[in-house]
This record gives sequence, structure tokens and C-alpha cells, in this order.
Amino acid sequence: MILAFVFATHALLQAAQVGTAPAARDPRDSSREALRRDNLSMAGLPGLINVPTASSTPSGMVDFAFTTAKTQSALPNVKVQRNAFIAFGFLPRISISLRGTVRQDTLGNEGTRDLSDNVQVLLFTEGRRTPAFAIGAQDAFSAGATYFKARYAVASKSFADRYRLTVGYGLGPTLLKGIFGGAEIFVTRWAAALGEFDGRKYNAGLRLLPLPALADWAGVQPRVDVAWQQGAGVAVALGLRTSLSGHRDGNREESRDVASRLPATSAVRPSPVTRSERSTIDAGHARESDGGTRAVTAELVAQGFENVRSAVVSDAGSPTLAVEYENRRFNRDELDALGIVMAVAARYAPDSVTRMRVTIRRVDVPVIVVASGIALYRAFIDDPRASQSFADQLDIISPAAGRTAANMLANGGAADPSRFKLDLFGRPRIETAVLTELGIFESRESLMADAWMQLAPGVVLNARRTVATTESPNFPSFVSDPNSDRLLLHVARPLPWAAHLGLAGALTQLSIGRFGHTEVGVADEVDVPLLDGRVSLGATLGVLGTNVRNLDRAVALAVARVRYAPWDVTASLTAGRFRNGDAGAMGELSRFFGNTALTLYLKSTELASVAGMRVELPLAPARELAPARIRPRFPDVHKQGLQATVFTHVAAELHEDVGLLLETDHDIARAYRSRDRLQAVTIRMHVESIREAALRWLTNGHP
Repeated sequence: MILAFVFATHALLQAAQVGTAPAARDPRDSSREALRRDNLSMAGLPGLINVPTASSTPSGMVDFAFTTAKTQSALPNVKVQRNAFIAFGFLPRISISLRGTVRQDTLGNEGTRDLSDNVQVLLFTEGRRTPAFAIGAQDAFSAGATYFKARYAVASKSFADRYRLTVGYGLGPTLLKGIFGGAEIFVTRWAAALGEFDGRKYNAGLRLLPLPALADWAGVQPRVDVAWQQGAGVAVALGLRTSLSGHRDGNREESRDVASRLPATSAVRPSPVTRSERSTIDAGHARESDGGTRAVTAELVAQGFENVRSAVVSDAGSPTLAVEYENRRFNRDELDALGIVMAVAARYAPDSVTRMRVTIRRVDVPVIVVASGIALYRAFIDDPRASQSFADQLDIISPAAGRTAANMLANGGAADPSRFKLDLFGRPRIETAVLTELGIFESRESLMADAWMQLAPGVVLNARRTVATTESPNFPSFVSDPNSDRLLLHVARPLPWAAHLGLAGALTQLSIGRFGHTEVGVADEVDVPLLDGRVSLGATLGVLGTNVRNLDRAVALAVARVRYAPWDVTASLTAGRFRNGDAGAMGELSRFFGNTALTLYLKSTELASVAGMRVELPLAPARELAPARIRPRFPDVHKQGLQATVFTHVAAELHEDVGLLLETDHDIARAYRSRDRLQAVTIRMHVESIREAALRWLTNGHP
């Protein structure tokens, strides 16, 4: 019956588009095709209607969906059921989704409120003759009642880039029990017919992906599913898919077009050009060293950089243009700033110079040095195919390692110093209690006003005040943010003994003052990068109390981070005694999608075990106002998370006090490592960002 429906629908739709060739599904994970691939079922994972397929949400994509599908086997006597989903392609082959469900029973009472989580792992991708194979779990880690629990294995095979058959076996106990399967036909790039047996009943439907031009242009793909469920009637699903990193196809096409207009670069210096042309990176006519460095400094200051120094030095016998700068203007991505600085240095380098060495400073402290041959850099800008050779020849070291440009220029005066400049932030704080016994959605909104000022190299003063705005009637009053108010002085320095032990780049930061509205204390943080930033080790020690005479609580944490740069993934383990005195451990898995970070975490301490996810969204524009004596700013990062109690059979409780860190918004990873991305291994992996920033500066004079 279901297959008859599917093939009948296929015949009707194909007749309506006579002469139109169907769009073949591109197996590559391109951003445009990924917008239409492997959409969510009405259970929240990639699939048909209720049946999953052996596939995954494309890496870097996020799905939002709302459905009216009834799950009578899990929720009997259901009259109205509303389901909301958010799903992520967190890693290649790994899909994660969160589900919220509200049920109204046949008597008209608001009944079940449920939060659940789903995960699916694609173990084997589809081959020419072999099917794809995946395993998955619904209600994987949820606490309390598990209405939608299922464990399953599933295989799928495509034919002629149009048909896909799926068969699987589920262990239930609630859904997907026994053999299940289905079929789908991809009629066009915007329509598919679906049919399935979900282990209990038959279902059929249509999946429509309207407005394909909007998806190609804006990177947003809407979706509409209409399904008939045996015994439950008609259900509708509305969905929206977009990329966590933003739609970048247009930007990259523009960058390629600019590069195609650049003259070819070879090891021989290209023909001179004038600055007003801004059509290639070249030194132009011969310049004196002083004139070249003055031009570099003037241009960088004009672009809004601070603590700028430049000089021609001898580095291992080679004439080198050494440049130092601090970036507080291009705050979404430090590589945007590095790309502009390298472009300026290459353009105005004197003819005698063959290399450039750029030192990045944070809070006027040198943190990393990037060196490159100028001819190789120009070749990379002219031809993106040279990206790998450019990345391989980069010399990226820590300032304390040897005689670097930072050491040579430290005694010189800096142009446009950053000290005594005040940055003022206004950021929202939204706290929610979703689908709890308190209500479907309870919230509290506040406005946090922050002031930051650099007083000296490595010395920052921060003051924060939180003003409550609105609060729903049933929001739990015991939930509080310990970081709502604060007054902190941060003092950071390179570890003096680290270089002698081969641990160049190690930093320590002392923080003292008021950590919250009821806590004062002092804490010290240490961070040591190893293996070009693939690994880092750190620790935090501190004491807190209600006043300086009653510092009765200790914080003692050790942390280890491991980074896998090709996927922009960081895994970390933190263990010890947390802010509230609870001993335990926290594991995190974070991934960057462009400038958006998604983190999954699990905390287990003496108080409870909780799991959750956190999204860090950049709110600052790509190019902010230039630093000034007083500068209003949007926050560079806004964090929003969802957390639930796990590993318990009782109803979930709110545990906001488990495994808390000393969150100051100025930890070393964020303030000095640029959200933990200013590492040698990360810079080499993202040299294309350097090139794109350089091309924007060349064509427009700014990003």
C-alpha cells in the first residue's frame, strides 16, 4: 500500500514536469546541496516520517522544526500534540537533536511536558554496491520519564540518485520495536514522496523544499511535510535549515573573482603599482626602510589597530619587516585582522626585505608570532591553489621562544596605545525553564552593562552591573547567576620559567576583586600550549568568600584540552573542586562553525550529574568602531545554553549549581587565545581566511 502511494505520487509529479531532468543529489557536502539533504523525520532525526534513515544531518547545518504528529503508542489518549525540534550536524556522521513535546489529552487537559534528546551515528557511508549503515537512540540521556525511547540500527541504499530504500531493526521499548522500513523518491530537487512501516503502523507523505532560489542565495531552506499516519490522521511538519557558520558561498565567489583579476606572481618581484589601484600586493617602487615602516604603521593605525610597531630587522641573516599590533576592531575573527596586517606589510615592505614577521598582541602582551616569505605570500594571494605551500612555510612561534620581533621592538614606542581606553558593553541575559513542572516556558530577562579598560600591558579592569527587566510569574526564584555583578582586576604575564623548560607561550593571570554579587576573592589561572597548540594544559586555583575576612571556599581545577584542527574541534576535561565546593569532573566537546561555537558537555559532581549544550553566537559586527577613549560595543560573544539532569530515574530537577567555573569573560583561552583559536595548528588550517581578509582590504580598503 505504501509503495503504491509512493510510486503513484512519483508518476503524477513527473508528469507535471515533462521535459525537466531531475536534479541529481550531489554526494559532496557542499553548502548548497547540504541545505536539502537528509531532512528530519517527525521524530527529530534524519529520516522519513517516523522512521530514521542511515544518514546524518550535514556537518555544520542546523534544523528547526515544528510538527503536529501524534505519537499514540507513546502518549495514549492524545488529542493534540505539539513537537518542536532543533538538530545539529555536530560532527561528520553524527547528528544530535533536542525535542520538546506538549500533549493535550482527550479530556482537554494539558498533560505531558517532555524534553528529550536524540543521537544518530552514521557508521558506514553508502558505497557503489553497499548500503549506508547507522545506529541511533531516541530519548538517549533524558532523566525521568522516557516517552519516546528507542534503540535501533538502520541501513539505506540509493538507486539512480533518485530512489532510496531503508530497512532497520529496533529494540524499542517504546518506539521502533522490531522490523521497520520505508522508501522515498526524490522527484525533483524540491519534492519527495515518502512511505514507511514504523514497526506498528503504515504512514505516507510528501516532503516539499520550496523556494530553492532563496536557499541558494541566502542559505536558508524552508521545508514542509504533509503526512498521513495510520490511526492518527494527517500531520504537518514545518522546518527551516541553515548553516551554523553562515552562508559563505557568495563571499568566496567574490574573493575568487578578485583573485582572478590579480596579475600572476612569481618569485621575481612583479611590476610596480600605485597604492590607489589596490589591485595586487606589491611593494611598488623602491622605498627607503624608514619610509616603508612609516607607511605600514600609518596604514595599520588608520585601519584601527593599536600598539603598532614596525621596523626592518635582520632575522637569521635575512632582511625582515617586523610588525607588532593589537586588534580590538575585527573581533569576530582574529585571522581577519592578521590577513589585513600581512597585506599591509607585504604592500609597503622595502625592496630589500624578503620576509615579514607579525607579532599579535593581546592586552598589549605578545602572544604569537607569524612569519612568512613575502614572495610566497604574494603567490598565495594571487593563486589560492598555493594555500598548502603557504601554510607549510609559515613559521609560527611563541614570543618567548628565541629572539623574536617582539623582543626586538619591545623598547620602541607604540603608535596608538590601547591603555586607558574604555569599552562599554550592553548585553542581554535570558534565563529559561522550559517544559518543567513550573510551566511550558518560564523566563527571566536582564540587561548586563559591562565596562572594560586596559591599564597597562596585561592589566585590565572590569566592572559589571546587572539590571533585571522582566520575569514570568512562575520562574524559579532560587535560580541565580553568580556572575551577575562583579568588579575584577586581571593581571596577566608570561610564565618566567616556562621558556627554560621548552614551554614557550605559557601564560598566567591573577584575578582579584568581586566575582559576583555576594563573592569576593582571588584566583590564578595558568595555560600552557603544547605541540603547536594541539594540546594545552592548565589549572585554576582560588579562594572565595562573602568578604575578605571570610575566604572559606577553595577552587582547585586542572584542565586538559586536545584540538583537532581539520574539524575545528576541541575536547577538554576539567576536574577538581568547582566554584560551589562540589568535587567532580566536566567533559566538553566543542566545535566552531565559522565564528559560531557549539559545545556539548557532561558534568558529574557530588551534587548531581547534568548534561547540556551551549551555543556561542557572535553579536559584534565584523568591523567595529575604532577604539577610542570611550567606545560603545556589542558583545563579541553571546552564550545561550540548555541543561538537564541525567543519570537518574526520578523526575528531573533544576541543578544550576553543578560544576560552576570562575567565569570572568577574561580567561586566558578567550582573552589571549582569541576564543582558544589563536594556535599555530589553527592558523595553518585556516589560511584561506587570511587570504579573504587581504583581498577585501585590497579591493575596498576595509573588510
